[in-house]
Amino acid sequence: MYMTILQVESAFRTLKSNLGLRPIHHQNEPRTEGHLFISVLAYHLLNAIEQELRKQGDTRRWSTIRTVLSTHQRSTVILTDNLGKIHHIRLTGTPEAAHQDIYYKLDIKQLPRKQVSYVATRL
Repeated sequence: MYMTILQVESAFRTLKSNLGLRPIHHQNEPRTEGHLFISVLAYHLLNAIEQELRKQGDTRRWSTIRTVLSTHQRSTVILTDNLGKIHHIRLTGTPEAAHQDIYYKLDIKQLPRKQVSYVATRL
């Protein structure tokens, strides 16, 4: 039970600092409830990731996982062609071995290297 309390406290500390979910500055109840809902949802997601990694023998905490994955970048370039059409080109960086290890353990399929999509026509 003591270890569970430590995990919950650590997770909420991470949520407060790394995800920026605190403090709550909302003036009305529905926004405050929404903020708390997102916080609890983020906690469950964080916990599920840590548990899945533990099943695979990886005992790293969320803060370490986040630091490792923060170096894998994905960029979106937005272009307007001569016909006024807006295109989004999304480029995914090549994952390093540390990224691939985490993705493999979480059963995350590799993202396509390049995605091009037509979004709209400029008015």
